[in-house]
Amino acid sequence: MLRQNGDLSVLGDLPCGIRLTASHADRGLPDNFSAMSKVIWGIANYPGWISGRSAESAARGSVEECLYDHADKGIDHVVWTVGGSVVYYWSEVEGVTRLGDVRNEKAAADCASLLRIMKQRCLLDAALEYARANGMVLYARLDMNMHAAASSPLRSRFADKKADHYCACKDGSPDPSRLCFFFREVRAERVNLVRELAQRGVYVIQVDFCRNPPMIQYHPGLRKAYRKESSVDPAELSPTDRKRFLPWALFRADYVTEMMRDIRRAVDEVDAKTGRRTMIQARVSDLGIEANLLNGVNVVRWLSERLIDELALNPMEWIRNYHVHDTDVYVDLCRDNEVTIYGGVSGIHVDGFRFNPLPIARRARRLLEDGVDGIQVFCSETAVHNPNIAWLLPDLADGDALQQIITDRSLKKKYPITWLDGNCGLDRFSSRAQYGWSEGAIQL
Repeated sequence: MLRQNGDLSVLGDLPCGIRLTASHADRGLPDNFSAMSKVIWGIANYPGWISGRSAESAARGSVEECLYDHADKGIDHVVWTVGGSVVYYWSEVEGVTRLGDVRNEKAAADCASLLRIMKQRCLLDAALEYARANGMVLYARLDMNMHAAASSPLRSRFADKKADHYCACKDGSPDPSRLCFFFREVRAERVNLVRELAQRGVYVIQVDFCRNPPMIQYHPGLRKAYRKESSVDPAELSPTDRKRFLPWALFRADYVTEMMRDIRRAVDEVDAKTGRRTMIQARVSDLGIEANLLNGVNVVRWLSERLIDELALNPMEWIRNYHVHDTDVYVDLCRDNEVTIYGGVSGIHVDGFRFNPLPIARRARRLLEDGVDGIQVFCSETAVHNPNIAWLLPDLADGDALQQIITDRSLKKKYPITWLDGNCGLDRFSSRAQYGWSEGAIQL
């Protein structure tokens, strides 16, 4: 039973055994790849790139042009978004929904260039081919639990058919934007996509848990399972009573961990046949170990069981009145387990605010001081075309250069930090309605 992995000792010391690092060839990576170098990464979303281009550029719709734009700004390491509820490549997984499969007149008009390109070629294959030919490192990114509204072209048929598997809020109301990982079928759908990405030769697959936290909530089936084991209805618990809430947080996080075990087994099985070494990178909020438990994400468990090879942190504030960005804790955990760790900044402003590059530079500098192995820039497809940050991108993983930038008085005058832009660098969703501790419409 999953519960055997939910004891409180999971928050104690991790195993400190030495983990051998495979050679680049063993891991299927280019010879010039250095996992421990201070590198700058782009997290690119091709649909976002093409929607921001001119009509002429969108008509060309070149995947190669998108990657060239990154390399031109000093970014030759790219995490390529392959989808979430729907996928942006020619997947052959049974039951998967490709973007454009769901008939939507508005989408057909708004995304005409993108849909045309997706019919002509597989975006992922084209990106992998260009990266290999041009000495770039390319990962694939999959959003793990972000399902759009029913009318959206970004919502899969699988999500539409699984109304009984929707997550549920604390008051029992269904949440169609998330599916509940309590169900084996929901977990398997994600595992099958990750397996396919490994089969297609992706070096590293980023599984992203930063879109739509929390990953798991209060589905009636999940509540019933916990009541059976503890005689407690979790909906009656409050995270303000940590002692009583922690066992529940660990219990429901076990189901997400079970999916991670399945992912690890799936890619290992692929690797046994291909002779490659596929790595798993988890992208999580940097708010802290226990804050991630509230998200259903048990980073300590994942590290102790060797389920992930890399960790990427995202500065996303999704819990009301909680702004603790605990980078150094994650760095220590990753160092103890010889796991590569990347810090993150957003390349666009927080929704409802304005853009300013200096707060981004400051955040990147602090991340490097904390000891991360590099910086990932979310929404890099937009950042490479924004003159207010494009000049900064090549230096975002260079601590000395950043120090000069953030102390440059002429730049301070050019980009004065105000209450309208001081939060720049945080995840753009940090301004959305946040989960509350014991009050409000949405509760932890």
